[in-house]
Amino acid sequence: MYIGIIGWFNEESFKNAAEKGISALEFDINDNFRVPEFTAAVPQINEWIKKYGVTVSAVGQWGTERLLPDRTLNEAQIEIEKELMRSAAAVGCRVYITGCNRGQSLWDDAADFAAAAKYMRRLVEYGNEIGVKVCLYNCDWNNFLDNSGAWGRIIPEVPGLGIKYDPSHAVVHGRDWREEMRKWSKHFYHVHIKGTLYLGDNWWDFPPAGLDDFDWHSFFGYLYAGGYDGCVSLEPHSSIWQGELGEKGIQYTVNYIKPMLL
Repeated sequence: MYIGIIGWFNEESFKNAAEKGISALEFDINDNFRVPEFTAAVPQINEWIKKYGVTVSAVGQWGTERLLPDRTLNEAQIEIEKELMRSAAAVGCRVYITGCNRGQSLWDDAADFAAAAKYMRRLVEYGNEIGVKVCLYNCDWNNFLDNSGAWGRIIPEVPGLGIKYDPSHAVVHGRDWREEMRKWSKHFYHVHIKGTLYLGDNWWDFPPAGLDDFDWHSFFGYLYAGGYDGCVSLEPHSSIWQGELGEKGIQYTVNYIKPMLL
């Protein structure tokens, strides 16, 4: 395993990662209008990879509409995701992160899963052509494929589809992250590291990992048990840990996690 962090496709992100001993950057291009900008930056990204020795671990897109209200596939969105996948491959990145919304017509759970499977097959088949693995993010931002029950229905229908796992989403929604990892860690293609802090049963903040309530040592034990050997990508996501404090928090987490990478 190796340490990464969510960043942006600019030189500052590469420089800051290298200075903190972080090996890789993750780029999440959540706004479609940014996709051409990312594609155009591919040559420069490759130069920064060479200059700083920091690779690209994953490219992803959260929140967009993959299914139209009548559950037909959003063909325009498929082409946008293919462009992101091509750009990922062009910078040596082999993991693409996606999700899928439900249709907005009358509730039909079976129809939602059938449509989502069709959509994901299109991405996975294309990824197989260009050497990029496709995985589902496990948060619920316009995505219903975010939990163990959903994975049990969609992954058998789409061979090669994997999971991007962030334990904080299980914690916040009251799910058993240990049971999720026991069942699904063999399907993890990418992992997020984000602390969670609770007062009683109330969520308070996402502080740096190691300064929170989560059992990170057991988490890494489950990763090793599942054979995971990819990137553990830091996700600074706190309204409190900002500016200079946030930078210190990132460095703290890097130093905290490194001894767990055997």
